[in-house]
Amino acid sequence: MGETPITGAKIDGETIYYQASLFISTATGQCAYEGGTLCIDRPGASGCVDVTPVGGIPLLCDNDAVCNPDGVAALDSLQIAYVVTHNDFDTRGLCNQQVRAVAQYLRRPQFLWTRICGEFGVQGG
Repeated sequence: MGETPITGAKIDGETIYYQASLFISTATGQCAYEGGTLCIDRPGASGCVDVTPVGGIPLLCDNDAVCNPDGVAALDSLQIAYVVTHNDFDTRGLCNQQVRAVAQYLRRPQFLWTRICGEFGVQGG
């Protein structure tokens, strides 16, 4: 699937692939975490689609001296395809004239979300 970062304009009918990444930095005071689900809400009215990797979300911890068992520093989600349509272009804000998806990490009681614009953090194919 998509492995090449996308730059420049998107055109109607072009297939792009979204992929989210979870990471941790204990140096900045983040706590380790694990479990939960990861989903991506593609442009348009598709709703949030589960892209949790097979096997789930392992312990995310970048400092083996702090975590027992050892964790991983980062994790990529599964990729999800999207076919570009100009009807889905944002008309304001940071993603003006781009397609925008939202990735969500859900773990009760915590909730974390991150925006992914057409030119930022997106993998293309």
